[in-house]
Amino acid sequence: AIRTLVAYKNKRIVTDILTGIGGSFFMYRETGALEDLRQIPNLKNNPTGTFDPDGLWVGMHMRYWCMAYNTKQVRKEDLPKRWEDFLSNPKWRNGNLALGNRPQLWALQLWQAKGEKWTKDFLTKLFAEVRPQLRREGMNALIELLAAGEFYGTIPSAEYRTYQKTLDGAPVSYTCPEPVPVAVSEMAILKGAPNINAARLFVNWFLSKEGQIAQYISDFAPPVHKDLQRKELLPFADQIVGKERSLRDPAAELEIQPKLLEFWDPLWLRGGGRRR
Repeated sequence: AIRTLVAYKNKRIVTDILTGIGGSFFMYRETGALEDLRQIPNLKNNPTGTFDPDGLWVGMHMRYWCMAYNTKQVRKEDLPKRWEDFLSNPKWRNGNLALGNRPQLWALQLWQAKGEKWTKDFLTKLFAEVRPQLRREGMNALIELLAAGEFYGTIPSAEYRTYQKTLDGAPVSYTCPEPVPVAVSEMAILKGAPNINAARLFVNWFLSKEGQIAQYISDFAPPVHKDLQRKELLPFADQIVGKERSLRDPAAELEIQPKLLEFWDPLWLRGGGRRR
């Protein structure tokens, strides 16, 4: 996303549609690089909180950031019901838990739901007492290592990626402590895109029931469409449905993420993790 923005600032448009812009959104907004999508008819299908009020991005699918675990190494009774359970259960100590260097995917939502003090206390104890493996790999690679038995559980993990591995026969499954960290993956159109009408048509189709179901069939990403919030279209629904959730708020993200990273980075480095 950053390279695309750098190119845009140099008057080079390298794509029509952007996805997963996440923490880069505010830089795109400040540059005035995003098209207003409020005239897209199927935007009406997105629930409140899953699109930008100014129309600069729309949610393309839901995302849950919890823990994948190895079913050969973890019994169901050892699974955490709340995030605090990682601190009290010795099962997760001695390097049995892996941690990816992406706190904005899950700890940000805990900060929203539980507050700054609780989150800082929890993270401090997690690093100092549980002493997880601090891994430099990406989140998808960590699921591969989990399946190979490198550790018992890994945080944060996406539900759809974990489900894909179960279909391959890997000994992995998924659990969500409460509150469940939830996010929306974004889609946007670059302002001045050469194929602007085609881009609008694609986004409109993607937000339709047909587009959302096609996406789920393709990679098991849960739909964002308000009429498709069904457990049949949600991997590991029994671990998510009915639980307390915390949805990442892009507005709060601007305020919380810098504070979170400022607190997280020293913990990560003192624990032996590598810089980003």
